Amino acid sequence: MYETEANSGEYQVSSDTTWPQDGYIFNEQLSGCENGGTLLWNSETKRVVMQTTSSDK
Repeated sequence: MYETEANSGEYQVSSDTTWPQDGYIFNEQLSGCENGGTLLWNSETKRVVMQTTSSDK
């Protein structure tokens, strides 16, 4: 999901497969997986990493 405007609290669903390069911040509280996995932002590789012990999406 993308926040529609900085600090607006309104979000828009997205099906993008790449992370925006500029102007966005990863929000761990609003990012999640269906089966309990955790999504984290890796600032070194600039990628979202999924941590899970089972099949998830």
